[in-house]
Amino acid sequence: MKKLLIKLLLCLTFFTGYSQEIESKYRFKKVKKVTFRNTKISSTDSKLDSLVLYKNGDFYRQTSYSQIGNFGFEEQKGQWIIDNGILYLNITAKKEGFENENWKGYNGEIKYSIKRKKLIPINGSFGIYGKRNLKLIQ
Repeated sequence: MKKLLIKLLLCLTFFTGYSQEIESKYRFKKVKKVTFRNTKISSTDSKLDSLVLYKNGDFYRQTSYSQIGNFGFEEQKGQWIIDNGILYLNITAKKEGFENENWKGYNGEIKYSIKRKKLIPINGSFGIYGKRNLKLIQ
């Protein structure tokens, strides 16, 4: 029992020592129930977007949506900077689809205006995901 406890403590100290420290987390979540007319069939549409900013200047972003028979998923990573109240996400790699495990090199940028506890996309941001307001959760 003592050996197990010692191994557990060593593992915890190792992971906390080498893990990246989080600067802040943002999230967008919208779930809507859709019922079709003249039938009793209903469906749920959901849109999820999460952004994690690390203290070392890296970020990780995961976006997904599901509609009737249509699913989308994407992961992005790169570097972030804040300049004059604007958050710049410089995307260096992305991964599309649940089953795809390979990161592809990519160059892109998304700009957000920082307003209190929200990130508001600035016009000119690319993609569907650049149009969502993200809320601070940590």
